[in-house]
Amino acid sequence: MKKTARLAIESSAFDGRVLLGLDKLGLNPVWQRHEKAGSRAGVWLIGCESGDDTARRCARCGDAGRIRSSWLRRLAHTPVGQHAVHLMVRVRRYECVPCARSWTDDLTRVAPEGRRLT
Repeated sequence: MKKTARLAIESSAFDGRVLLGLDKLGLNPVWQRHEKAGSRAGVWLIGCESGDDTARRCARCGDAGRIRSSWLRRLAHTPVGQHAVHLMVRVRRYECVPCARSWTDDLTRVAPEGRRLT
C-alpha cells in the first residue's frame, strides 16, 4: 500500500472579532442583528463594548470607578459584501466617589470624537 503525505492545514476557531477587525480596535462584540434596508442587502448591527479594563480605574487615585450612565454610539464600519456594518458601541461614564471625578471610555482608537466612521 502506497503511503501518501497529507498537508497540514493550520486553522483556528472562527473569531468574528478578527474577521471584522474589532480586535485591532479594542472592542468586544456582545450581540448582532441584521436589519433590512429597503431594496439593499441590509445592515448588520454589531453591539460592542470596550475591551479596555483599565478605563474603569480612576487616573487620579486608582480606585475602581462605578458606572454612572451609558449610551450607544453608532459608527459606520467596513462593509461585508453587500451588507453595511454599523457598530453600536456602549460608551460608559464612570465616577470615582472618593475623588468626585468622572470620565468616559476612551474610544479614540475606534473613532475620534465627533466622527462616525471607524
